Amino acid sequence: MVNYYELLGVSDGASESEILLKIKEKKRIWTQRQNAPKPEQQQEASNNLRIVPDMESTLLNVAKRNAYDQQLKNTPKEETNYDASKIKAEDLIQEGWRLLSVGNVPDALMVATKATEFQGSNPDAWALLGYCKSEWGEVDDAIYEYKRAIKLKPNDASYYFDLGGIYEGIEKWKDAMQQYQRAAQIDSNKVVYRAAMGSVYIKNEMYKEGIDLLEKCVQEESSNEGYKYLLAVAYTESTYQNWTYVSEGSDVNVKPGYYATQKSHVQEAEQYIVKAEKLGIGSEMAIHIQEVRKNIDEMNARKFYGNWLATGLWFAFGLFIMKTNFFPGLIFIAIPCFYIYASMMPQYKLNQKVILGQNPSGGFDGIIWVFLFYPVMAVWNFVKNYVME
Repeated sequence: MVNYYELLGVSDGASESEILLKIKEKKRIWTQRQNAPKPEQQQEASNNLRIVPDMESTLLNVAKRNAYDQQLKNTPKEETNYDASKIKAEDLIQEGWRLLSVGNVPDALMVATKATEFQGSNPDAWALLGYCKSEWGEVDDAIYEYKRAIKLKPNDASYYFDLGGIYEGIEKWKDAMQQYQRAAQIDSNKVVYRAAMGSVYIKNEMYKEGIDLLEKCVQEESSNEGYKYLLAVAYTESTYQNWTYVSEGSDVNVKPGYYATQKSHVQEAEQYIVKAEKLGIGSEMAIHIQEVRKNIDEMNARKFYGNWLATGLWFAFGLFIMKTNFFPGLIFIAIPCFYIYASMMPQYKLNQKVILGQNPSGGFDGIIWVFLFYPVMAVWNFVKNYVME
């Protein structure tokens, strides 16, 4: 029975929000790891991704989670006792990866430790131990074990790749990039090493560098869903790079999130999200892309930003004139209609006022001024909202 808590690296008392966050984080890691240089890691990642739907439906449903916890409690632990005289380190290494593939990290860690005891000169044994300790949350020890593996076999690019992943997990970006670069130098034909570098660029908001690198990876392996996923992440995260972020508890009277304040910001986001949509990524990423698309559309949506009182007075004046002279009255009614249309301001311009504290009207808001110069204001608003940036 797969222990979902151990697989995610959370306690069995973790909250729903903690589990959701971990599932999202692990899905991203496993998706990238499907392209790992070692078949065992690819298999582990694929197995873990396959059980994500069941993991979500179980741990995010109170009744199902309670039943799962009880079943987990009643399931006996798998016995893993080995006789050193009858087993080889290579067999233990394979067994360690098998245990990892079913989420049994504790026993995999024990097996990996045995492998290093049986054959301390085997770099794969130390690499497995480092991998297990990383999964178990013992990051410092994991780094140490991988460095031992590298010392024994310094020309194995996969060790540098794995070590880079550990550094990336603890947000030591410079160290992570250094390890990925070393892996790429040893084996330049492996696209996954360059894709990992692109991922680090994106996480550090170096969008141009990251996107350029990931686009090349997708070009080289156009059918690779993992690379397309990373590129989709790069596109969607770069859409907001020039938008203004409003945090929780801000003085600005809007909900937390990203807001565009210039047309160029919206156009740039539009270009990126179109590219992300063309990748055809399914499931969770597709939902995120749709959310970004909706936000972009909202920034382009227009809202009336004019003086309703002056508009009402002009309508009333036009209706009054129509009683005695139809056509002049019709003109007086047409002007406020045009004014309403002309005063439909795009959301990103309204954000200049609401978020940046600027006045997007650029003119007089007083009822007297608006009423007296109503036709001029209508023309000015049209030029400002439909012609000018």
